[in-house]
Amino acid sequence: AAWKAEGLPVSGLTASKSEEDEWRTTFPSLLGTKQKKEVKAPETEMRETIFRIGKGEKKYAVWPVIYEYLANNLKSISVQEANEKDVVIVDVSNADDFRGKNITGSVNVPFYRNIEDPKQRRLGNARDFFVGRSMFGQPKERNPNFVEDFKSKVDTNKTIVLTCGRGGSLETSATKSTGEKVTVEEFGLESSSLRAAYELMQEGGVKNVLHMDGGVSSWNAAGLPMSGKYTQKVFFENQGGVVVTLLTVWYFVYLLQN
Repeated sequence: AAWKAEGLPVSGLTASKSEEDEWRTTFPSLLGTKQKKEVKAPETEMRETIFRIGKGEKKYAVWPVIYEYLANNLKSISVQEANEKDVVIVDVSNADDFRGKNITGSVNVPFYRNIEDPKQRRLGNARDFFVGRSMFGQPKERNPNFVEDFKSKVDTNKTIVLTCGRGGSLETSATKSTGEKVTVEEFGLESSSLRAAYELMQEGGVKNVLHMDGGVSSWNAAGLPMSGKYTQKVFFENQGGVVVTLLTVWYFVYLLQN
């Protein structure tokens, strides 16, 4: 190898790179032409799928594209800031989730809706069963009319703070106890409210949009005002709690008597 690298004469059956390329040009039928491997550009838009079966004709931007846009155009604020500012808090959670638990005074514009097409709904039920989501109501799909619904319910001249159950985040790093920053997620933490922000700003032309880090769960954890049927129930309104308690008392009495 060293001899060959110095350009000294060699003999035998091994051909140099230039010789091999020349032979391929001269004798393509024997050696075949050298093909360059085509590299496909990454998808920037995709249709919704169920079991990898595309549904609907509308395509939506993929998350890395959304993240790149939002990282340069969207400001995130904490739950404390959202509570102190004069803003409209819009929760894009499912309607059922919003009724169950929501930020007091917030407006609900669902980013997802129940699947309307019967065939697609059956596929959605099967999907949710296999992934363990069947207990959480009807299968969902993107709301294709989200921007229109939003503009009909919310005054877009006011400052808007978007949120959802987990909120998500555009942060890609976290700080360790030593003060060192480490990369956690290359494209932040995806969420419905961040996707909704992209649609409103990029497609709907709504500019005065903020995002609430941590979402409804962080708001609730901070002890800020919450509403909804699950937060307002007292003990005796919760029938499940009453049944479990009565069964526990009955079993305890049974153990004492036997």
